[in-house]
Amino acid sequence: MRILNLFLFCFGCLFFISPAFGQQPDSTAGSEEEDYSAYGSAEESVKYCTQKVRFLSPTKLISVGFEAQMPFKASFPLEEQFKDKNQIPDRNQSVTFFGGARWAANAPVISNNKFILNVGASYYESNIRFKEDESVNNFFEPQLKSALSRGLRTMGINVTAFKPLDDKHFLIGSLISDFNGNFGWNTMQDAFPMPTWTFAVLYGWKRNDNTMLAFGATQTWRGGEKLYVPLLMYNKTFNDRWGLEILAPARAHVRYNFSASSLLLLGYEIEGNSYRLFRGQENFESGSGGGRFLEIRRSEIKPRIIFEQKLMGFIWLSAQVGYRYNFKFGITEDRSSERGDFLYRGNFGNPLYGAISINLVSP
Repeated sequence: MRILNLFLFCFGCLFFISPAFGQQPDSTAGSEEEDYSAYGSAEESVKYCTQKVRFLSPTKLISVGFEAQMPFKASFPLEEQFKDKNQIPDRNQSVTFFGGARWAANAPVISNNKFILNVGASYYESNIRFKEDESVNNFFEPQLKSALSRGLRTMGINVTAFKPLDDKHFLIGSLISDFNGNFGWNTMQDAFPMPTWTFAVLYGWKRNDNTMLAFGATQTWRGGEKLYVPLLMYNKTFNDRWGLEILAPARAHVRYNFSASSLLLLGYEIEGNSYRLFRGQENFESGSGGGRFLEIRRSEIKPRIIFEQKLMGFIWLSAQVGYRYNFKFGITEDRSSERGDFLYRGNFGNPLYGAISINLVSP
C-alpha cells in the first residue's frame, strides 16, 4: 500500500495547506496538467498581467467524470525478431469495454497579483474487458491477457506556477509526477510503479484581454515515451462568440460561446504515458524476460467535440464525443528500451468514444 499512502498524503496536504493561505481557487484540473490559461481574471485592474482572456472555457477546480470507448478489435502479434522463438498466432480479440472513472482536484497555495502557485492531484483509469471466446483465447499469451485485464491506472500530482513580469510579459512553469500501471487497490505493494516526470517552461506576452501568446519547451510522455518538444500557447478571443484555445502539440480547439454559461469546443488532444505492467508470478515466455515487469508505451490522438453548460452556481456539466485513434500501444522489456524496440505491438481498432463529467469551476 506504499503508493496509496503516498498519494493520500499528497492529496491531504493539498487541502490542509491551501486554506492556510486564504486564497480563492483559480486553477486547472486533471490530465489537463499543461493547461496554463486559467489563472486570474481578465477584468482585474492590476499592475501585473493576468493569465486569462475573455470568454475562455471555465477553470475546473474539482472534476468527477467517466469515459468509455465503443467495442473494437485488438491483437498483440510478436515483433518479427521474436516470431521464430515463440509461435503465437496473430489473432484478433474483441475488446467489449475500455474506459473508466476520471477525477481531479486543484487548489492554489499562493495566489496574488505577483505570483500564483497551484497544486493538484488526479486519478484516471482504463479498465479493459475482453470477449470470452474460447476459440481465440490464445491470440496472445494468457499471462499478457490476464495482466491487461487488470486495467491501466494513473495517479498523478502536479504543481504549476505563473509569474507575471510586468503588465505584458509572464513566465509559466509546470512539474507533474504520474504513477502509471496495471496496479489495483489491493495489489499496489506488488506492482509499485516508477513515476514518469513531465515539466514545461513558457515565456509569453499578453497583448490585451483578448490575446495571449507564449513559447516554450517540455519534457512530455504524451507520445508514450519521453520526448522533448517545443510548446506554443495561443489563447485568442476574436469576438463574443469565437475564439481559440491552443497548447500545441498537446491540444488545440476552436471555441464557440453560445452565451456566458454555454460553449462548444472543436479540436483534438493527444494523451499517453508509459505504464508498468505487472506480470504476475509467472514470467512471459517471449523476449529476454527474467523480471516481473514490462512497460506499455501508450499514445492516442482524440479528435473531439466538447459541450460545456452551467447547471447552477459554479457547477458545470462537460460532455464530449470523439474518435480515438491508436497511435501507439507497444510493450517493451523496460522503460529504457530503445524507441520502437517492442516485444509486442498492439494493433487496435479505432472506435468512437464518449465522456461526461460534473465540475466545480472557478468564480
